[in-house]
Amino acid sequence: MITEFNSREAVPVEIAGFTLYCEKFTASASRSVSEKPTVSGENTVTESFPHAARLTFTGRIYSETDPLSFVMRINNCLHSDAVYSVVYRGLGFINCTIQEYSAEDCGEDFIRASVTVITPETFIPVPENMGGASIDG
Repeated sequence: MITEFNSREAVPVEIAGFTLYCEKFTASASRSVSEKPTVSGENTVTESFPHAARLTFTGRIYSETDPLSFVMRINNCLHSDAVYSVVYRGLGFINCTIQEYSAEDCGEDFIRASVTVITPETFIPVPENMGGASIDG
């Protein structure tokens, strides 16, 4: 049996006004529950609520003039109350808040970067052919 390896180009993702060429994407979410015992000795869920989803985009930020300008801009975004919309491969994420970032300068015309956003919203499908259209409400 032969396994065929496929590859794809990095996906450009707009976050807070800059473009990250995403090579790796991770999404995670969880739900908190409260359980209480019943008189029959079994547990029952009495309260339940979802936490915000955590989305991490990892890749490269390109800039011919100053690749490290990303660090200043993303740090300012982290300290603001602004929310952003992000589209990745046909999924739309709205009301995103930047939770954390990392940047590594390797002496090239790009920096390696990772940006994590959180959103309390459900994900929405976005047609691939929307061009630069916004998904903001």
